[in-house]
Amino acid sequence: MPPGTNGVVAEPAGWTTRQDHKNMMEQLGIKSLRPGPSGRSGATNEENYDPAKANPYPDLPDPLTLKNGKKSHQQRYGGMNAVLNFWRNSNER
Repeated sequence: MPPGTNGVVAEPAGWTTRQDHKNMMEQLGIKSLRPGPSGRSGATNEENYDPAKANPYPDLPDPLTLKNGKKSHQQRYGGMNAVLNFWRNSNER
C-alpha cells in the first residue's frame, strides 16, 4: 500500500494514454518535453552520431583466451563452448 492511503487504494481511472501522460506530467511539474534528435542536417537538435561509424558487430575478444594469451580448455558452466559456437554462428548469418 502506498504510504498515507490508510489501506484504501483508488480505482484506476478509465483514462486514455494521453490523459494519463498529461496527469503524470502535471504531478511531476513537467511543463514540456524536449524534442528528440532530428534527422535533418543543420537543425538545432541535429543527431550527434555518424551511422557510418556504427558497428553492430564489434571485434570482441575471445572469452576463452586467458590474459596470458593461452586458450582455456575447461568446459565450465555446462558446455560454454557450445553456447559460444552457437552465438558466433548466429552472428555470421
